[in-house]
Amino acid sequence: MDLAWRLLKAQQTLHGFSHRSVEDMTSPSRSNIWISPKSKHIKEELSNEEYSRLSDEMLARLGQLNAKGEFTITSAKGKGQWGPEPSFMLTDVPAHLHDDIHRLADEYEQDSVAVSGAGDKGAQFVKPDGKVTDEFGGMEFQENPEFSTDYPSGQRLAFTNSSDPVQTGEPMDIAMRLLKFQTTLPQFDPELSEETGYVGVPPVQQWHSAKLPDAMKFMSGTQDPNKRMWTTDSPEGARRWGRGMTQGGSGGALMGVRGWEPKGERSVPDWVHEDSPVPSTPTEHDALVIPGAELSPQDIVMQPLPTPPAARQSSPLHSDEKIAEEKARQKAALDYLYQINSDPNISDEEKDAALEDISPRFDFGEKVYQEPAFQYNSETNQWEEDV
Repeated sequence: MDLAWRLLKAQQTLHGFSHRSVEDMTSPSRSNIWISPKSKHIKEELSNEEYSRLSDEMLARLGQLNAKGEFTITSAKGKGQWGPEPSFMLTDVPAHLHDDIHRLADEYEQDSVAVSGAGDKGAQFVKPDGKVTDEFGGMEFQENPEFSTDYPSGQRLAFTNSSDPVQTGEPMDIAMRLLKFQTTLPQFDPELSEETGYVGVPPVQQWHSAKLPDAMKFMSGTQDPNKRMWTTDSPEGARRWGRGMTQGGSGGALMGVRGWEPKGERSVPDWVHEDSPVPSTPTEHDALVIPGAELSPQDIVMQPLPTPPAARQSSPLHSDEKIAEEKARQKAALDYLYQINSDPNISDEEKDAALEDISPRFDFGEKVYQEPAFQYNSETNQWEEDV
């Protein structure tokens, strides 16, 4: 009995009922994407029937994407401006599935999905085309927040510390922002220091890779004082982290930290899962971690990484009529599966056969792309066509 059938039998994912599991999955060490099937064009509260239909549809679609069990799906309820809506938290989604998640959001006419990477304390709201619309520096469980994601356990997760996202392509572009915040040549060039004739300027000792919006906060001195900067001793090593370097994404920056000696304390990465064989004390091979409160713009050299290519524009491969017909067929098959699920007179073989009927004949989200796909190569520091 395959994963898809087990997913249908556990429609409400059990870990969503556990306080401890929800807290673990929303900790900064884990990555999460929150997605809803409610269209941005629906400006009214959903009926119970429509709520259930959308929830069942998206759960089935997510189950298909997660056929190999590569991430965790948690059913929840989103509380927004226009009433409750189905919501799903996807934990530890591998990078190669992110585009599929964004295509699914686009198909369901979502304005954006919330994304929190491993090591992030907050989240960004990202449109299907990769544009960041909102950014929050934190998230926490609250008793009765205005907007939240509500889990079956009774916990209500709210995003906090809202800030204006920085976007490439805005009227004040990155070059102008750098001119505003950087006032001396050493802040542009990591090669300039006391060793090359700039008296009183310490050399770059450490390197960090950041999403461009986060990098701009460090350069303007507006970073979260509790946000930690993980550093390595080489720019090549920092580039491999590649934060923000996805096609159509916000972009990234390489950041050098100046000092007469390395700053921070060595720390075991906090995104390592508890069940991993992690030593109790850090070693010389672990990263040096610097609290945001200990950094100022004068400490930092910022070098924007190559600008990500624009998000790929696409058009549906199948007509609206064909998609509607296929959805209706699958909905009928899904209703039948729910009907026979607990019937002891129907054998597992018959249930497996019924499961085959719900399998899609084609991918709803399948698109025709006019532009090629690109991937960032950290070794060459260039975008390369994905062939």
